[in-house]
Amino acid sequence: MNKNTVIAIALSSLVVMGWMMFMNTRYPARDQQAGQADAQGTAVQSPQVPQTPQVVQGGNTQLIEQPAPPEFVTETPEEEALAEERVLIETDILEVTLTNAGGDMVSYRLKEHREDQAAVEMLLSGDREAHAFTIAFGGARTNPVTDMFHVRRISPTVVEFYRDFPAGENGRFRLTKRYEFLPKEY
Repeated sequence: MNKNTVIAIALSSLVVMGWMMFMNTRYPARDQQAGQADAQGTAVQSPQVPQTPQVVQGGNTQLIEQPAPPEFVTETPEEEALAEERVLIETDILEVTLTNAGGDMVSYRLKEHREDQAAVEMLLSGDREAHAFTIAFGGARTNPVTDMFHVRRISPTVVEFYRDFPAGENGRFRLTKRYEFLPKEY
């Protein structure tokens, strides 16, 4: 290593450490805030952390695996039951089929391109129906949302799908998926 490389690494390390010290003094961690509050005699409520049950057998402690609570609930039982509805949108160059099951696109056909005398389908389904633009709440292994959405047809080429979902204990949020297709554009 030459001298300039060593100086660059040393200065970069100093800048990073200085930034970390500055941020820790400016925005202390929650544990530090709780410790300071306890020292001042004020009460701070910490978030409830679920405890993992333990079993003690003959001096050995074993942790018991519990299933994780669901990350997100997608059912809204107070809403009326909606039936699946297909929405067809046609422009001069394409034909799109949408479903209110998840507010997804299930078909996207190019009218000007042909394959075996039929319009070319751009969504390949494989062994089950294709669904483009799906959304999943949670981790990578979470199933996509397939709940029925309300349909709002704004114009012949604009459609919105919307549904309210629970958020937290008493909150709600509205998810809206809007599809808008312009003439002579894919």
